[in-house]
Amino acid sequence: MLDTQEFGDYLQSVGLRDFVGVPCSYLAPLINYAINSERFIMSNNEGDAVAIASGISLCRLNGHSVLSDKSANLRSPTAALTSSKLLVGSLDNANLLKKPAAASPCTASLVFSSQSLECQDSNTISLIQDARIADSNNTESANQDSNACHTERELVSQILDSNPAESKRANLAQNIAKIFSNIIIYDSVNPNPQLESLQSAKAKIQGRYDVVIALGGGSVLDSAKFFALQNEIVVNNGGLEIVGEAKAMPLFACPSTAGTGSELTQWATIWDKGANVKYSLSHKCLYPQIAFYDISLLLSLPLNLSIHTTLDSLSHAIESIWNKNANPISTQYAKAAIELILENLPPLYEMLTLGSKQILEATNSTATTAEGFLDNFKGCVDLSARSYLKGSAEAKKANSRKSVKETTQIRILRKNLALACIQSALSFSNTQTALAHAISYPITMRFGVPHGLACSFTLPILLDCISDKNADFILRPYKQRIKNLFKTLHISSNPRDYGLDSTMIEDIFNSLNARAKNGLLDVAKAKKRMLSLLW
Repeated sequence: MLDTQEFGDYLQSVGLRDFVGVPCSYLAPLINYAINSERFIMSNNEGDAVAIASGISLCRLNGHSVLSDKSANLRSPTAALTSSKLLVGSLDNANLLKKPAAASPCTASLVFSSQSLECQDSNTISLIQDARIADSNNTESANQDSNACHTERELVSQILDSNPAESKRANLAQNIAKIFSNIIIYDSVNPNPQLESLQSAKAKIQGRYDVVIALGGGSVLDSAKFFALQNEIVVNNGGLEIVGEAKAMPLFACPSTAGTGSELTQWATIWDKGANVKYSLSHKCLYPQIAFYDISLLLSLPLNLSIHTTLDSLSHAIESIWNKNANPISTQYAKAAIELILENLPPLYEMLTLGSKQILEATNSTATTAEGFLDNFKGCVDLSARSYLKGSAEAKKANSRKSVKETTQIRILRKNLALACIQSALSFSNTQTALAHAISYPITMRFGVPHGLACSFTLPILLDCISDKNADFILRPYKQRIKNLFKTLHISSNPRDYGLDSTMIEDIFNSLNARAKNGLLDVAKAKKRMLSLLW
């Protein structure tokens, strides 16, 4: 009988890099081996498995390594580049990057969104300071200016050692930085990037890089596209216009969330809060050349961000189906994404909320004041200490095994949701979005509702407003399951819960942008349904 471990080891020894398959399979032992090797891509069926594996092989024949669950794999294709680099990225710990002692002769520019560290002046773009750190031709005084920030970075690095997921994200950024001898860091990308801020930052670094590497969420990926475009970008007739023949620098994307799909599309969403406008920067040259997926970057995402980004993927998939631009291929991608989200988001939500519930239950009985909560906490610590001193080694081992099992389960769920993001991006990259997104933009602009939530809370309403028989037929099997998903996640579909009143709803529907016209929906019925929910 074939030994699975021996056979799996042999396959890896001869260069096998990824496993693609179906969990419920006659090859279950090999699938389990693949999952344990952390190189497994789960598919819905054998046909999808063959298609995904073929796609990966074709990409690699062309020098593109698309899917990766190992951060180190990012080094090889990037190091092969011979031109100056701009790295655009957003990680909480991006400021941990330091100038490498020895690296390739390339010049790199690194752009990050770092909101957890406080080592930069909030009124000054940290790009200037970090560019000095990277430039070997800087003066001594410039280097002295950045010493305080370096000190803070080292302190944070020590704190991160207790959080493997956060350390993993920081290490990835550090590994990228070591590839290049010079690197510019821009870590001021905020959610919903503003046009004025991007224009100001681009003016400071233009001409100093010719490759862009994006590392972060949707806002960072969109900002990276803005930086990659070599042309002047101006506002004209209510939209963004690319002056001259559009040319973009090579863009490499590594998303740290699973939702926007910007790493697989030609669009970038840019905001202008002063003008109360959301712009869409669009051109085929803005497609990233390579998209890298490292599932470990997703493990530390908080609950709300996990939900909102996944609901963004769900909205992309659904909107590509009730869409005048839909085609059979985009629809198949969308259906696969919907299935993955419906199957994997509820258990992820349950696992991420379970720990919090246990803590609350343990302290809820007497912790009616801050002092009571602290007493309960001390009591729990004391109990845990006494139990440990009594020699509960077996319990400790059991908890460790349970923790490893839960981490493995969460990793699989995260990987499936990342695959859902990929498939939904491939679907709506062919169709664009529709009414749900058109409704969302003024809600995000005026009330600060996160995009993934703003573009999805209307889905249960709009599912009952489909005007196209074919789109309704395709989505009919999912309608109740989608509505149940929002109930499970405790996501309200009442516009009032997002700050809307009847006047606001009327204004939104009277000023819908062009995306709304893509939708095969009864717009008047949708408005009537939303208004009725206010009372």
